[in-house]
Amino acid sequence: MKKGQMLSQPFIYIFALILGALILIWGVKTVMDLKDTSEQVELGVFVKNIEKEVNKYFFYDEGAARNFDIRFSDKIKYMCVINPETFDKNKNCIVKSKTGELFERDCNTIENSLTLKLVANNKNNIQFLPTNVNDITKFKIVHLMPEKDDQALCIINGGKMKITSKISHVEAS
Repeated sequence: MKKGQMLSQPFIYIFALILGALILIWGVKTVMDLKDTSEQVELGVFVKNIEKEVNKYFFYDEGAARNFDIRFSDKIKYMCVINPETFDKNKNCIVKSKTGELFERDCNTIENSLTLKLVANNKNNIQFLPTNVNDITKFKIVHLMPEKDDQALCIINGGKMKITSKISHVEAS
């Protein structure tokens, strides 16, 4: 072997190590992005399932009811149902615990700085908290309204939501 060949061999190993590390970093980032995407898809599928059931129960006789388990990734803390047309920002939000107990909390601080923010002229009636967990956290489900029209109903992740057919809408409680 010549002297030049002996000196180039360590550079080849260093280059191979750097290239291997870059491939490993890219792979980890891709897996994390895929996990975030799957959580967004899970949320969208859940909203579509509720929308399908609400549309079905809208045409049922008054009083027909069904329970939904509210289960998402740990990033989402609450699912809130709001009537954006009659929501009174000065009233407290109704928070439903995992055991079904109802509490009233200030909508501006539902839990440790989680805030229910409604934008003026917002037509969406479903909002997930915190609002920064997914790209889209607000949805519109036609005919779905909270039990008390002027208050938001926020159900904790892991709790249950009941939908009940009424004459003009489907009520969430």
